[in-house]
Amino acid sequence: MRKSGLAVVTGGGTGLGRSIAERFLADGFEVLITGRDGVRLAQAAREMGATALSGDVADAEDVAALAEEVRGHGVLLRVLVKNAGVMPMSRLSDRVDRLFSDRDQAMRINLTGTLRVTHALAPLIAAPGGRIVNLSSIVARTGGSAPGLLAYTATKGGIDGLTFALARELAERGITVNAVAPDSMDGTAMTADLGDERKARINANIPLGALGTPGDIPGAVAYLAGPGGGYVTGQVLHVNGGWRFG
Repeated sequence: MRKSGLAVVTGGGTGLGRSIAERFLADGFEVLITGRDGVRLAQAAREMGATALSGDVADAEDVAALAEEVRGHGVLLRVLVKNAGVMPMSRLSDRVDRLFSDRDQAMRINLTGTLRVTHALAPLIAAPGGRIVNLSSIVARTGGSAPGLLAYTATKGGIDGLTFALARELAERGITVNAVAPDSMDGTAMTADLGDERKARINANIPLGALGTPGDIPGAVAYLAGPGGGYVTGQVLHVNGGWRFG
């Protein structure tokens, strides 16, 4: 019988989000995953033994539906992981319409979506003892391994700032708020278009010699969400093999 409570993972149907969801299931949580691709999400939920709710984290009605699902789930919400995000490729030299279209998309999903989900679910999370974990990125400190991540970098920097502000605001309820900042994560959509030559250059800058994989992140998230992370809040935990150059 599962006894740990409910964990919600946005963007939990694929890649990194799915790895995180699977870790919480293994740790004894009921898990609710969300995502925009309802078919893929439902399949992932069946395979994992999770509950699925399709929706867009930046859409007010979809997020309201998520809150209603959590209220009616019958298990106390203890962990909220906000993993949903997009990574448009944009740089200052792009045409202005493309640059700001990419900016708007990244802001809407990565930053506004994170805040919207937090606003809806924070009142429902266990207090004291609730855990919120945001997904940031190494690019928030480095700007990326090459030009082209202008909009994405801005939103991930915003995630770090939002994490600090939320940690301060929710501390009075005994809820911790932290972020995990991976590198580019081999084997995900973020690195699918990297050629062998560029990947080799990136690996050469990483002290541990290679990009991380989605399997490297769930342990960090689980630590922040578990008993050992109870006195950790307002922190960004970098999981990147020592890579500090972006």
